[in-house]
Amino acid sequence: MLPSSSQAALTNLYTFNDGTVSDSVGSQNGNAVNNVVFSGGMADLSSNIGQNGGAGNGAYINLPNGLATAAANGGTAGQFSFSVWFTVSENRGWAPVVSFGNSNGGEDAGDAGNNADYLQLIPFAGTGANPLRLTSHQAGNNTEGFVDTISAPVDTPLNVIGVFNQSGGLPGTLEMFVNGISVGSAAMANMDISSFTNVNNWLGRSQWNDSTFDGMFDEFAIYDTALTSLEAASVYAAGPTPVPEPSSLALAAGAAALGFRRRRKSN
Repeated sequence: MLPSSSQAALTNLYTFNDGTVSDSVGSQNGNAVNNVVFSGGMADLSSNIGQNGGAGNGAYINLPNGLATAAANGGTAGQFSFSVWFTVSENRGWAPVVSFGNSNGGEDAGDAGNNADYLQLIPFAGTGANPLRLTSHQAGNNTEGFVDTISAPVDTPLNVIGVFNQSGGLPGTLEMFVNGISVGSAAMANMDISSFTNVNNWLGRSQWNDSTFDGMFDEFAIYDTALTSLEAASVYAAGPTPVPEPSSLALAAGAAALGFRRRRKSN
């Protein structure tokens, strides 16, 4: 998450610290589907997930419709960014971390996405050297605009930021930052981020019939502008929002402080 002094507007923030998919900034709460386990400020999608071909019976997080277009229209027109902190438990080909869009069968279908616009972040794209890929796709067009870098490492917390900028017109550009450093930019597919149908907004599930993500989420944030290199570095440096102290510890600390004040007053 960006420091409060940043000019970029944070529109949605999911920390998972309270054991739910609540949005502490925009009140656009999501919900956990299937076997998501919340523990220690993490949303764990790796528990009891079977890879039974395609999506199987995997867990994922369902976010409200329209989050991407709302951000692209809410700040600097034609721009938005997301930041995600995650850890891969096991890499599965094409299993996405983040997915915004629609599939051929419409909302919740996830049957195939060739006839739909979408944006996805995939830690282990099942092609070539299995890269970490940020991609854009235009409905009815097999050509995608994407940026690749080395595969996401297993059991290693990672921050990835996707930046989408069409303020100068279509197709616009997308850029990927990994741990605060830009790993590349490219022309987007010719889809409009201000108006595309994004009713399948998911963490851990694909617009295609691919496997679900096997790993954990620590934080997911959306911004209504294209984050700069300095802002992306600041997001990484700031880290995910820490888990609050347990209420019992906070109460004990408060009681101790109150006792100290009382002792000072009685002197």
